[in-house]
Amino acid sequence: MLRHRTQKGDTIIEVLLAITVFSMVAIGSLTIMNQGATAAQRSLEITLVRQEIDAQAEALRMIYDEAKAGNTTMQTRWNTMLTWRKTNESQVTTLDGMVEGTGGGQRCIDPATITGRPFVVNTRAATLHERSPIWQAADLYSRVVYNTSSSALQSVQGIWVEAVGVPSTATTPRIPGHTDFHIRACWMSAGQSRPVTLGTVVRLYEP
Repeated sequence: MLRHRTQKGDTIIEVLLAITVFSMVAIGSLTIMNQGATAAQRSLEITLVRQEIDAQAEALRMIYDEAKAGNTTMQTRWNTMLTWRKTNESQVTTLDGMVEGTGGGQRCIDPATITGRPFVVNTRAATLHERSPIWQAADLYSRVVYNTSSSALQSVQGIWVEAVGVPSTATTPRIPGHTDFHIRACWMSAGQSRPVTLGTVVRLYEP
């Protein structure tokens, strides 16, 4: 005697609903993972750029200290930087001023358009370098790239220094003049429609 068993399966609607729920969960998870990876990359870039800015700041202080100590080579480089100073603070590129364009077309400014004489310090050789063909937009983040076999500069990417001087006065007691070195960095970070900008100021007083 044959018995017929009733077989019950999922309907097409239930299958589609299950696929839809799974797809939403998968897409949400991938989105969160992508956002996390982007945030981690941006954080790493900011850390690396801050290290590059600190290296420029330390190199400026070293040249200043050595010049005060009587090192003639560093005195020459210090005096060269003084000749590159801007006449007032309003000429220094601001953090917002490092970005040009609107909407999704925003980008870092071309250093060639900066007024005055921006420069960078070769932190390995303590030499000064004005803008030249090796200056370019950052391909990853703002940095100074060196040749692997020497201390020569290979490229300067999205980082520069601008100096502005404040002369001493004849008041009594004497107010020392000083030079402010504005270190600027600008680069396009992953997942950002607007460039990331960083900067700091190193103030060095007249000896």
